Amino acid sequence: MGVNVQASVEVQVLGANLTGMVSKTTEGEQTTTEFLIMPSAINENKPFTVKSVVKEINNMINMIENNTSEPKDGNSSAAVNEDSIRAAMKVVGIEDASLTFMQTFIHYKKVVEKAGQADPEEEISKLTEYAIGIHIKGEQAEPQEFKFLDIKEVYINVWNTSNQKILERMKIWTPKQLE
Repeated sequence: MGVNVQASVEVQVLGANLTGMVSKTTEGEQTTTEFLIMPSAINENKPFTVKSVVKEINNMINMIENNTSEPKDGNSSAAVNEDSIRAAMKVVGIEDASLTFMQTFIHYKKVVEKAGQADPEEEISKLTEYAIGIHIKGEQAEPQEFKFLDIKEVYINVWNTSNQKILERMKIWTPKQLE
């Protein structure tokens, strides 16, 4: 058996609880490096309002523009306008929505093999796949008047994986699967 090293961490990024892992495994002349981020405790993910997301984005823009690690008061030349975002969201009836980054999967795997002294390492295979899910939910505290169309929740998923377990966990499906 070769040398194996693994480091793991539990973090919260953008209000989403994540588990991260990096490992390096050596078996003979072959070394595999793997990096994985996946959700943990999904039911504890924190939703954000449009106002709080816009404020945080503007703080980051200010910090970058001013080359500082501390947010400063003042307007950024590239500031995001909350009213513009709310107006765009109002078109589909979710101007008072909360946003939750529900699930994030990132998987990177690289396998290399020592080929000899002239060519010390040769890449055998490489894999990078991801899946990200965002949940947008309308915040209606009181009953509203009847509407022909009322959007309750929106799910946005972006992925480049064919890993069935990940797709099932994120409830990603295609019309072809219904055939």
